[in-house]
Amino acid sequence: LYGSTDSCDKNDDGGVHTWVVGFEKLLKDPKGLQTFA
Repeated sequence: LYGSTDSCDKNDDGGVHTWVVGFEKLLKDPKGLQTFA
């Protein structure tokens, strides 16, 4: 999953990729999800 995403990220500015990774971490972190909500 991360391997394919990282390969695509090399051709992008990385902004969206970083946001998606951060969002996935929030989904796995109840405290982070509450802060986001």
